[in-house]
Amino acid sequence: MFKPLESDPPLIDKGDPERLSPAALRLADEQPDEFVIYLRRVWDTNRRQLLDSAKLLHQLRQVKVSCHDQRLHPLSEAWVPTENIISIWSLLLLPEERFRFLILKDQKLKHVDHSSWNFLREIGCQYEAGDQFLTDLLLTIKKTWPTNVKDPGHVLGIYAYFLRRLNRTQPYPDGTYYKLLSDDKLWDNFNACELLLYKGEWIKPSSCFLRAPDYVRSKRVLTPAAGTDATPLETLAIRHFYQLVLCIPNFPDTWAAIIDELRGLQRSTGQTPIQQVTELYRALNELQLSEPERVTIRKLFLQHSLIAIEQGSVIAWQTHLTCIWSPLNKIRNLAELSRPYPYLKDFFVGLLKVEEATEKTVLSRMSYWTPEFEIRDLFSILNGLIATSKISMKPDKLLTQRIFLGKWNGEKYRFVGSTEVFFIPDDEEFANTFMDKLPLLDITAEEIALLDPLFTWLGFKDRYLSKHVYRMCCSPPTAQKQKIEWDIVQRAEGILRIALHCGSPRTTTDVERGTLLNIMKKGEMLAVEGMQSEKVVLTRQKGSKCLGTGPNHKHGLTAPSTHPKLAIAVNEAGNALDRLVLHVSSDKEERDLALFTSLPRCLMKWLMADPKTQKWGMETLLGVSLLKSVLAAPPNVIDAILTREGVGRGVYWLLHQTSLMPYSHARELDVFE
Repeated sequence: MFKPLESDPPLIDKGDPERLSPAALRLADEQPDEFVIYLRRVWDTNRRQLLDSAKLLHQLRQVKVSCHDQRLHPLSEAWVPTENIISIWSLLLLPEERFRFLILKDQKLKHVDHSSWNFLREIGCQYEAGDQFLTDLLLTIKKTWPTNVKDPGHVLGIYAYFLRRLNRTQPYPDGTYYKLLSDDKLWDNFNACELLLYKGEWIKPSSCFLRAPDYVRSKRVLTPAAGTDATPLETLAIRHFYQLVLCIPNFPDTWAAIIDELRGLQRSTGQTPIQQVTELYRALNELQLSEPERVTIRKLFLQHSLIAIEQGSVIAWQTHLTCIWSPLNKIRNLAELSRPYPYLKDFFVGLLKVEEATEKTVLSRMSYWTPEFEIRDLFSILNGLIATSKISMKPDKLLTQRIFLGKWNGEKYRFVGSTEVFFIPDDEEFANTFMDKLPLLDITAEEIALLDPLFTWLGFKDRYLSKHVYRMCCSPPTAQKQKIEWDIVQRAEGILRIALHCGSPRTTTDVERGTLLNIMKKGEMLAVEGMQSEKVVLTRQKGSKCLGTGPNHKHGLTAPSTHPKLAIAVNEAGNALDRLVLHVSSDKEERDLALFTSLPRCLMKWLMADPKTQKWGMETLLGVSLLKSVLAAPPNVIDAILTREGVGRGVYWLLHQTSLMPYSHARELDVFE
C-alpha cells in the first residue's frame, strides 16, 4: 500500500465532494509527468469515494497526463503498459511510431507489476488487447505517416491480427481475452478515422467494394488486397479481414440486392454520387432477367420512384412517367435521361419503358390543348428528328391542327398551318413594324434559324416575312425633280469591269457589254422633292385580298421606313434595264447618306439583272465592296484599284435571283438587305 506524502495536495475538494480539488488539477496541469505517481499514492485513501461517485470518476478520467508519444492524453484514453500489451505493440509497430502508453516509474517503457497499478484499471485506463487496442495502433501509424507509410506490410500485420476476434475464447498468457467492439462500432471507427490503407492512401471502408465489375468507379475495389508485396498467405489473411472483420460488401449482383442498394441511397441523408447510381443501373441492365422479373422491377421502380435525376447539388427521385429519352431536345416538364445516362438507353427505354422522343411522341402529345411551353419543346424535338432524317410521317398530320403559336391583333393566337395566313418574322425590323397588323408566329430570330429544317419540311419557306416585305421609295405624282451632277461617265468603265468580273448576265457578249456601258454613261441622278422611304407588305398568294389600307394599298400594307432614300426608277412597263435613272432625296444630307450606304448594293443588283427575264440579280459582297471603292475613289485611281484587286482575271456566275416587281413608280432595289 502506498501512502501520500505530506506535500501531496488533496485529490477531492473538501468544500465540494463531487469535484477534484483545484490543487490536484493544478498539479496535473503543471506536472503531468508526476500526476500518475501522485495518483498512486493517494488512491487508496480516496478509492471508495471516487468509485461511488460517477461524476467524480468521470472528471478524473478526463485529466490529461503525459504519455510515451510525447503528448498529453486523458486517462481514459491512455494505455497501461502491461506485459501482454507491450509484446503485441513491439511486434506490430516500428520504433519511431510512438504509442500512448502511460509514463510510469522511471519513464522507461516496460511492462509493469499488476498489483501496484491496478488502480489505473479501476479508473478506466485502457489495458486489454482487442479491437480498440489495434485501432489505436493504426491511429498511431496514421499520425506518424499521413502519407507514404513506411513499410506498409506492418499495417497488413495489424489487419491480420484483427482475425483473433474470430477466435476470442482463447486467452492471452496473462489470462485476459481479446476485447471486442461491436461490429457497428468497429465499422464506425474505421470510417470516421479513415484507417483502411489502400495503395498508400488512408481511406474509408465504406468507400470500397470487396469485388465489383470492371466498370465500377464510384468506389474502390479491394481485390487484390491492399498494400505492397503481400505474400499469398498475407493476401488471404487481408481478404478475410475485409470480408469477415470489416464485412466490406461485394458489388450487388442480384436484382433484389441492386434494388435494396438503390433504396438505401434514396434514404441516405448524405450526397448521393450519381456515378454510383449509374453503375447500379448498368448492373441491373446486364442481368439475365426473366419476363416476370422484368415486370417486378418495373413495378418497384414505379412504386419507389427509383430513377435518380440530378437537380443542382441534390438528387430527385422520379418514376418513368415523369421522364423521357430525348437526346435531341428537352421537354420542360419531363426529366431527360439521355444526357445523364448516355449509354443506358436499353435499360430505361427497354426495361423500364421510359417514353422515347419519336415522331409518335410528337403526334400523341401535340394538340390545341397542349401547353405552350410543351408545344415549343415538341417542335424542337421534331426539328431534330427531321435534321437527322429520323422521320417518316407527312407534315399533313400537323398542318391541319391549331398548334402553331403566334400573335394576331395584339393577342396570342394558335394558327392552323394548312388554311390560315401567317408569317415567320425572320426580319426583326419588319416584324416590329407590322407586329400589330399582321398574323405572325411567336418566335425569335434565333429560333427561326434553328428551326429551318422544320419550316422546310412543313412547306413554310414562302411564309418568311422578308419575302413579302419590300423597301420602296415613293413621291407625290406632282413632285418636282431636279437633275443633279453625277460623274458616272468617268466611272462607267470601272463599273463595267466589276460587272464582268462578277459574272453579270448583261456582259456575256461584246454587244451586251457595249450596251451596258452606254446605258451607264447616259445615267442620270434626279433629286426628288418629298421622296419617302416605305416598307410594303405584299399579298401572299393569288386571289387573296390585299392586306394594305394606306395610300399605297394597291401594293400592300405600308409603313414608314428609316432606310436611306434611293431608288433606280422603272418605266411604266416595269423595265429599268434600258436606262439608269437614279432617284434620290432633295435633301443633301439624306442624299449623301443614301449614296454612301445604299447605292453600291442597289447598283450591284441592277448590274446583275437578267435582261431576258427582267429578274434582278443578287448582290455579292465582293461586288458591293468593289463598287464602294470605285464610286468613292478619284477617277484617275480607279484602274489601279481594280487591277490591285485582280478584277478582270476571274469570272464567276451567281445563280440566286429575285423577281422584278412591276411598279409604275420609283422603287428601291435593295429589297433583301
